[in-house]
Amino acid sequence: MLESLEVSEAALGMARVWAIRTLWAVVIMLVGWLMAGWLSSRTGRGLDRAHLEPTLARFLAGLVRWTVLVIAAVSALSALGVHTTSFAALIGAAGLAVALGFQGTLASFAAGVLLIVFRPFRVGDTIRVGAQQGRVDQIDLFTTALDTTDNRRVVVPNHLVFGQTIENLTFHGRRVVELTVPSPNAVDVEDARRALEEAARSLPEGLEEPAPEVQAIELQAAQVMFRVRVWVPTERLAPASDALVRAARRALDAAPKRG
Repeated sequence: MLESLEVSEAALGMARVWAIRTLWAVVIMLVGWLMAGWLSSRTGRGLDRAHLEPTLARFLAGLVRWTVLVIAAVSALSALGVHTTSFAALIGAAGLAVALGFQGTLASFAAGVLLIVFRPFRVGDTIRVGAQQGRVDQIDLFTTALDTTDNRRVVVPNHLVFGQTIENLTFHGRRVVELTVPSPNAVDVEDARRALEEAARSLPEGLEEPAPEVQAIELQAAQVMFRVRVWVPTERLAPASDALVRAARRALDAAPKRG
């Protein structure tokens, strides 16, 4: 009877100890979570005020967040009674399993670092990666967030971004608008060329250098195919493309017809 009472008291004492340790671990993780968000936000705002490049600023803010979370997780394990040596042994024993289970995540982390170091694109650039295209809103440690032209958010793991061909559509300050158009049968070829040259030069968004180009590129049956190229500021690419199509059509309609 006495032995049973002693065992019950010991079990109750152990339960109290573990309850207190668990409570402390939960409190540590909660405080760590809140601190991670607060410090990340403060770091981001401070770097923005320092006029640091936005891509690097967001990356460093994310790094601060994850560092605080890791420290909180280690502290919570210590509160549960897992000593440093035991924790190191646990990491060593589970390292292989974690590496195999999270190889995609680890690859995304490594790719995120490489994206920041080599900077094939920055926040605000419009890129095409595989089947995805959009404006870069955020480069995190593990993912890259894109906003598409129809206002969808696409989150791509960094290892898929870095492992594919990256096309930065806004890297350069100017782009070329290109249009392939047939000359009407009722219009002389030289008249059609002059009309298209005039249309290209009349484009409000067009740049003087490089100069607009009109080239005859192919003969199809009785028609000559012309290629019209006009250089424009990158941010005006879409409206310039629309304007060039309309200007070319109006110019050809107004060109003198053969009798």
